[in-house]
Amino acid sequence: MLLSFQRWVCSLLCLLLFITFTPSSDAKQFQIDRLNIADGLPSTTINTLYQQKNGFLWFATDAGVSRYDGQEFIHFQFSPGTSKHISNNFVTDIIEDSQGNIWFATEDGLNQLNVDDELNIYPTAQQPFAQNTNWIMRLYLDSKRQLWIGTGSGLQYKTENGTDFISVPLYLHQQDSPTETSVYSIVEDTQHRLWVGTDYGLAVLQPNATKMLLYQPDKAQAISSKTSSVTTTDLFSDYILVSQIDNQGQIWFGSQHFGLIKFMPNDNTFQHFFNPKQPHPGGIPSNYITSIAIKDEQHIWIGTDNGAANLTVASEHFDWLSSQMFNPQSLPSNNVDDVFIDHSGLVWFATNQGAAYYTPLKQSSRLYKPLASQSELSGANVYAIALTQSGEAWVATDNGIDKINIDNKTVTLGPLKNKQNTTLIHNIWNVKTDKDNNLWFSHAEGVSFYDQRQDTVQHFSNKANNPYGFPNTDFYTVDPDREGNVWITGYLDAGVMLFNPQKGLLKHYFNDSDNLYTSGGNFTFDSLISQRGELWLATTNGIFIVDPKTDMTSHLNLGNERENIRIGGIFEDQQGIIWAATQGLGLAKIIPTPDAPQGFSIEYITRKQGLPDNRLKAVIGDDKGNLWLTSQHMLIKYNPQTREVNVYPSVISTDNLTFNEAAIVYYQNQLLLGSNKGAIQLDINTISQNNFAPPVHITSAKIANQSYININSHNLPPKPVLDYDNNMIQFSFASLDYTAPERNQYRYRLAGFDQDWQSTLQPRAMYTNLAAGDYVFKVQSTNSDGIWSNQQAEFAFNIKKAWWYYALISSGLIILLIIILFALSRIKQMKELSRRANFDSLTGLANRFHFNQQLSLLVSNPYNTAAVVFIDLDHFKEVNDSMGHDVGDELIIQVGKRLQHCLSQQDVLARLGGDEFALIIPYEQTASDVNRDLVNIIERVRQTLNKGYQINQYWLNSSASIGVACFPEDGRDAKTLLKHADTAMYAAKQNGRNGSYFFNETLSTALLERLLIKDQLNNALSDAQFEVHYQPKCCVDSHKIVGLEALLRWKHPQHGMISPVRFIDQAEDSGLIIDIGLWVLEQACQQGYRWHQQGILRGNISVNISPVQLSQPTIVDDIAAILERTAFPAHYLELEITESLLIKDLNAAQDVLLALKQLRVRIALDDFGKGYSSLNYLTQFPIDTLKIDKGFLSRILPEETSNIVLRNIITLGNELKLDVIAEGVETHAQLRKLKQYNCKIVQGFLFSQALDVTQLETCLQHNQLTLREYVGAPNE
Repeated sequence: MLLSFQRWVCSLLCLLLFITFTPSSDAKQFQIDRLNIADGLPSTTINTLYQQKNGFLWFATDAGVSRYDGQEFIHFQFSPGTSKHISNNFVTDIIEDSQGNIWFATEDGLNQLNVDDELNIYPTAQQPFAQNTNWIMRLYLDSKRQLWIGTGSGLQYKTENGTDFISVPLYLHQQDSPTETSVYSIVEDTQHRLWVGTDYGLAVLQPNATKMLLYQPDKAQAISSKTSSVTTTDLFSDYILVSQIDNQGQIWFGSQHFGLIKFMPNDNTFQHFFNPKQPHPGGIPSNYITSIAIKDEQHIWIGTDNGAANLTVASEHFDWLSSQMFNPQSLPSNNVDDVFIDHSGLVWFATNQGAAYYTPLKQSSRLYKPLASQSELSGANVYAIALTQSGEAWVATDNGIDKINIDNKTVTLGPLKNKQNTTLIHNIWNVKTDKDNNLWFSHAEGVSFYDQRQDTVQHFSNKANNPYGFPNTDFYTVDPDREGNVWITGYLDAGVMLFNPQKGLLKHYFNDSDNLYTSGGNFTFDSLISQRGELWLATTNGIFIVDPKTDMTSHLNLGNERENIRIGGIFEDQQGIIWAATQGLGLAKIIPTPDAPQGFSIEYITRKQGLPDNRLKAVIGDDKGNLWLTSQHMLIKYNPQTREVNVYPSVISTDNLTFNEAAIVYYQNQLLLGSNKGAIQLDINTISQNNFAPPVHITSAKIANQSYININSHNLPPKPVLDYDNNMIQFSFASLDYTAPERNQYRYRLAGFDQDWQSTLQPRAMYTNLAAGDYVFKVQSTNSDGIWSNQQAEFAFNIKKAWWYYALISSGLIILLIIILFALSRIKQMKELSRRANFDSLTGLANRFHFNQQLSLLVSNPYNTAAVVFIDLDHFKEVNDSMGHDVGDELIIQVGKRLQHCLSQQDVLARLGGDEFALIIPYEQTASDVNRDLVNIIERVRQTLNKGYQINQYWLNSSASIGVACFPEDGRDAKTLLKHADTAMYAAKQNGRNGSYFFNETLSTALLERLLIKDQLNNALSDAQFEVHYQPKCCVDSHKIVGLEALLRWKHPQHGMISPVRFIDQAEDSGLIIDIGLWVLEQACQQGYRWHQQGILRGNISVNISPVQLSQPTIVDDIAAILERTAFPAHYLELEITESLLIKDLNAAQDVLLALKQLRVRIALDDFGKGYSSLNYLTQFPIDTLKIDKGFLSRILPEETSNIVLRNIITLGNELKLDVIAEGVETHAQLRKLKQYNCKIVQGFLFSQALDVTQLETCLQHNQLTLREYVGAPNE
């Protein structure tokens, strides 16, 4: 029977500060892109991937199977009664047969999607074993085009034209009857033998044989020089889970326990790849092989339960890919169930956390960026890069200076942080090397000089009254000359300075406001000292030139005088030509020409000459005479001799990446680029464009809501003939290059209508009111690099002549009647067009256009009073996703009918689109602030929509969130009213749904703040903006610290400290709380370990665990892994949970808490008494600590009832041997009352607020706190 298990390997993550991060010398960086539910996948559990011959991708998941065209998914799921129903949602394999049918294997049945788009559940053979035949695990097509299936009870096949499956049983040695077995893998060798993985090991089916026999391991002979501890008997008797054959006829087997096998079936020799101990870099990452993909004879991809790997066969070296916490460019999970290489060469990975893919086009690039752990750069924003003679790149970032060894790709973080001067730890604007290989840095506090030989840093301050004569402003650029001096530029009044470290300020140009350089806030991006000794400055207003010999200055204006063209970077080639990267005029070629008016002639290379963008940021030259340019987002190569332009968008495709001005250097075929996402190293010898010519398909052709394209059609549909009066046609199309689908470009033309090709980035086109005749719609596409494919998709159709055309020919006597009929036809058509323009086609209600017209009429009369109401159905997306769009459409129709029945004739009802409706309800102004009639109408609408719906065989419970804005109180124009009604509706959504809200300014302010917090929260963890503070828990009697609570703080770079109250709910709603919570837990454990080692940690450290976190299936494993990584004693860790978690699912909560207790961690019940308290929790769950909600303390003095409840809780907790902690103690009166009630431990501002690590260490060393009255508390 099938043996399934998973191996979990936890890797130790160490965050190293101020030391060198050195990746393995043979490690490659694989920059991964991901696909998940947000992109349209039905589930994160991806079992396998498959690509049709026509280029479409298919994803097999545990929630059905989906076709993907780079833009949209089409889902097939278990949904009886629908056209996309399959037998079971857990899809295990996919294959396309020779006739174009697509087969889906599931845990319960085999499904066939034929070329006519008919989906059938296909029967399998039930003999000799019937129990597990519907459990399909593997599909295979052999050289005779026979379809083989591996089931839970054996092997079956169907001939190409046959209809029935035939069983091929397994016979064990010296047995007369067949043996039931699961079949995991099937592969055919060059002699047409089938090699089959079974429960009993590897089996062989000879050509034309009717039964399988086990392979005899004694025939196998190892050819590797490495000895293996695994016997051939054990090896070939293992579960062979996957198998593939390469072009040389060698079969690659993946086993469950003993790794990877390269097998030569003709002579029975084999090579074994196996790790007898722990995986090591360069070796196979795991002995559990889940998938194999063969790129070529020398490169084999494997998937394992410990990530994926790429094997170079000649060297027997494995390059690993793994999942890295907080790194979205790594695998989403280490459990890789499938590796697949598509037609373009993309390598796809199916994991239990979504799909991912890697393009080899990125192999020539390496990205250095900050990471939450094992960071490769101090700051994300790289402003400048300088090279030393030894091949080291010094990188200036927004968080200090780092050093990159270009040859071995290692990084030294903050190499100068420990020097005597500490100024090089913030924004470093520029860095340059001098003739002696020393470095100059510019920054807000002046300039700094690093002597590499002496290993010393000298700082020259620009503070007020400095001894050097420097102006007190930021210094932006430095440029050492050949005489030991340095040129300096900066912001505003800095001008241009020539400075000598021994002699001070030698010269100062443009140091007054009466010059073109200083006026208008001009400053310098880049500078160079030309071969003639002049200083060239690339500025925000063209180029300035300073001749230090004559002290002459000149301005080289690019463009006309009013344009103020910015120059991002400049470069001088060996011929003395200056190349300038302009931001608007492309690349400027500045040639010294004595006869020219300014001494130079200028030529521009722009989009007309092939540049993709005229807005350039930087320029540099290589050894071969090529120029390398950066624009806002792209890398460009320009050959001045041939004038050839090459663009490489797929080499660097990090989201939201922008290159910085002048941040580019070249060293021995290596480019280094600075961006807002880090530093990028590129090997120009291996860089390449995307040369894949993708197929383009018309994925949809809809005419009058009828589709003329099949999902699985390989042939063009019959040429449809359309009625003249109903000829609106919509096309959708897709270019099947999945490298970066959003960059694929299209051009289309309707032959018979369009004269020229229409270019677009949107994969859609629509035509209406076409004349009678024959038409052919043609579409072409590019790949991700904008290179046009030679493939083209076409769709031909015909529009019939109008019926009146023939009447015209047949009889001129009735011409008048025909004209009248034609006029009537046109009037009808115009009415229909008017109806379509003003009314929703699904519900018949007014549409957005008509609603806006009615609203404009309303606000045009200032004496009107009315309410604008926004209605949005709750959880409508789940209905569409789980039950199909047909059910969703019917729900929209029924909602529209209910709204019509509960409104009066004077009210306006419209469907805005999707699940959104809008109302205009006139009402009479009353003396009260709230019109009760209007409130009653809104409540009636809400209750009407809240009743159940019977749709087909489904009974649905639905509700709506409603927002109301009143005219004229909440806005005097349509735009403001719509915005405020939407704001109120959004507030209803955020407060639990199934409610109605009337707009007020507080809602608007809260919504804007919530959106701002939500947007900035996404990057807070990766940008290291979070801190962990600790609040002491103290003994009531001695005031000594007996424990700590770890509390999250958000230190925003612009807004300062943001209260957790403002962002925790957002983090929980978005799911970010999972990563944030694990980060807080790991930080607390790391810090706790340090204090424990120092002997100053007293008591435990408690960490709050969100209900979202605790509901994750891996939470126990995650906490165990953190404890193992940090070596923090488990019994010192206390996890605080809230009562709301317990009431959701008592059994699930109990299982999780018991599992956590087995780790020896403590459990605290937080906020006891806040809202759901049950004394039963204290005995039913393994609780160690009871934390009393601070709300009790705020009520204990004035309210005797609260006193009694509080005293009883404390007494009960003490009798149950629980630690009872009172939170929020802020006054001496509260403390005395708690002493009276025999509460032992307290926590609150009376003792201490939450402290950072430095402040807290002082308290821990003294181990006693001084009481203080909380400022906000009332006097005693």
